[in-house]
Amino acid sequence: MLSPLTFKIGAVVLGLVITFSAFVIYDYLNNKKKISELQSLRAETHSQQEEIRGFMEKIFILEEALNKLKEIEKQVEKDLREVKDFQGENKRSRIHPRRWNLHPGEGAIAFGQPSEPGPFGIA
Repeated sequence: MLSPLTFKIGAVVLGLVITFSAFVIYDYLNNKKKISELQSLRAETHSQQEEIRGFMEKIFILEEALNKLKEIEKQVEKDLREVKDFQGENKRSRIHPRRWNLHPGEGAIAFGQPSEPGPFGIA
């Protein structure tokens, strides 16, 4: 038969094997859980990178539109200055009827009025 000392040694070895096995199983499950979390984080990172690319494309499109609007604004300002300059030139070169002794309807054809007198001598 086996001696009590052999049973004690066997029990200690069995306890160590069970403890080591429990640690290996715990470590395996813990690593499996971490790998699963890592994969989900990678998928989330990938989707976030796609969103960032989409935002970058939108920003690029908006920047182009903003640049076009700036160009349009510059053109409008230039055209507005030209109109103001043109209006200023017209004010300086406008002929006033009094200066030439002209009265409306005398010696000049007004828009919408016939140049020849109409029936009954009415112009």
